[in-house]
Amino acid sequence: MSENTPGERSLTSACGRVTVTVTLGAPPKVELSPGAERMFSQDLADLVTHTAIAATDAALAEAPEPAAAPSIEDSIAELTGLRDDLQQHDLATALERRRSAFSPAEDRPAPQEGFTGPTKLELHPAVMETIEASIKLLERFNTAPPGGGGKDEVEPPVGKATNEARTVTIESTLDQPIVSVWLSKRASEIGPKALGVELTETAAAAAADLAGKQNGYFTDLGIPLGPDDIGLIADENRARGDQAIEDIEHIDRQREELERRFNEGGFRA
Repeated sequence: MSENTPGERSLTSACGRVTVTVTLGAPPKVELSPGAERMFSQDLADLVTHTAIAATDAALAEAPEPAAAPSIEDSIAELTGLRDDLQQHDLATALERRRSAFSPAEDRPAPQEGFTGPTKLELHPAVMETIEASIKLLERFNTAPPGGGGKDEVEPPVGKATNEARTVTIESTLDQPIVSVWLSKRASEIGPKALGVELTETAAAAAADLAGKQNGYFTDLGIPLGPDDIGLIADENRARGDQAIEDIEHIDRQREELERRFNEGGFRA
């Protein structure tokens, strides 16, 4: 066993034949020492599995504590308040009401001077639909959290991969990057070092298979967006943000040009 950075743990089995290095958010690395190839296939598969699970649990235990998150009840209350404000007021007023609810008057920024005409800011209907869906989802999870069983329980996805030689099969779940290992009787013929590489690469393939199934799992749970969807939206919003900055700069240049012409020749300019 060796010390690692937070979120990473390298663990060696008591017999010294299997070492698994787990880095949270990345596929694990499996290394086998000489002598591992002499073990029965099932015994070695079980040893790799148990070592990987123990390494993952240790990495999770040593990872930094996540920031305190609001309870489901608090989240429902905040989203409901935001939804009601957006339904009853224009966007600027709704945002100011929410800002006022979270900060004392002395900490609020002073109103900005400048253009005071009517604003045309509107939320896309999809935003309100997402807020409504989020409220319903939280209400559902508050009464029947995932993993609690029941007739509507959705089975978590399982990633599975087999190497090209069909000597190694690994399964991966949302909780454990290696939850089960199967080795054929021929697996040990390539030697411990090469077999460790095969185990590592197959574990990465199982993790990739799991990632491909996550969106469908979240959809079945009632969550409108999965991890891949969120990533695509973030990229699109980033691109739109860059375009919006260019548009604003263009409009600003036009304004300056109009002001220059007006100052030089009045409306006729």
